[in-house]
Amino acid sequence: MTAKTSPASAASVSQVGFVLPEGFDAVGLDRYMYNPNKGCKGALRGHLLAVIAMPPMERGKDPKTKEPIMQDWDCLLIKTTAECDGIDREQKVVKVSAGREVLTPKTFKLGDTFERAALDPDFCYEVFIAPDKKIDIGSGQTMWLYNMGAVKKGTPRSEFGISARLATTATKALPQSTGAAQAAEAVAEVATPF
Repeated sequence: MTAKTSPASAASVSQVGFVLPEGFDAVGLDRYMYNPNKGCKGALRGHLLAVIAMPPMERGKDPKTKEPIMQDWDCLLIKTTAECDGIDREQKVVKVSAGREVLTPKTFKLGDTFERAALDPDFCYEVFIAPDKKIDIGSGQTMWLYNMGAVKKGTPRSEFGISARLATTATKALPQSTGAAQAAEAVAEVATPF
């Protein structure tokens, strides 16, 4: 039986229509996938919360053993600040409203650009990712080129709730040397993830 309290805000109604008790916010909602390879058009804009390890995916069969070849992969977790396309559980492209958590595959380029910011233990940064065009990189493989941007002033991670606080395991560590200048340089480098 569900608890019926005062009129619920959108954040306090669960995915299946239950009204949450007063003081509770909905958490653990299904996340959409933003993937230009699967039909998502336009930009993905939002606060970069974390890098999430995904279940391994099959990438073909071993020619000798016929066993599946599994590949590990990661996604960037972004809390949207603008509406975007997303892939739902039925693999359909749908509109995702601002304020929802969206996953996007961490390609080499996206990881190289944003992973350090995603793992910052203190701040979350707003990012902009827009696929531009796909190019051939040889051997039958293609790669997306992106228009990317970031707001370099971070927002405290604590403002983004459970997902942002639990999803990162990065820690700041100073170098082994005792030189004050080297320590200050290391802290400055960690504080500027772009």
